[in-house]
Amino acid sequence: MLSTQGDDIDQMVTPNGSPILKVGGVASAVMIVLSLLLASTIAGPVRRLADSAERVRHRIKTRVEIPIHPPPRRDRPSVGALRDMTGALYNRIEAIEMFAADVAHELKNPLTSLRSAVETLPLARNENSRSRLLASSSTTSGGSTA
Repeated sequence: MLSTQGDDIDQMVTPNGSPILKVGGVASAVMIVLSLLLASTIAGPVRRLADSAERVRHRIKTRVEIPIHPPPRRDRPSVGALRDMTGALYNRIEAIEMFAADVAHELKNPLTSLRSAVETLPLARNENSRSRLLASSSTTSGGSTA
């Protein structure tokens, strides 16, 4: 081999180089197609879940269901678990809103009564009327009449 001239080696390799390049090109094309196919089967469902999560994040007032397009598999997160989690979050948000509305209502009634008593106090003509107004306002506010 050491005594062989460079031209002789090139003549031996050149006829075999073309089929090797063709096989390499075909293998590369098959690899790219399979990679894209695999990436789309993995990324597609994850992208749909991410889009659903974004819709849930932006629409707190209306319920958004997480879609179940492909059947559940062991190699991806459970869509059912994500749907249950989203439903639990919506229920918690509704409970917090109802609690806030109840607290606002419970605070509004005594405050309205106090405001009415305070507005009426200057109009009271005698001490007996004033003491009754003060007693009703302190009873409404939860205080004592001392």
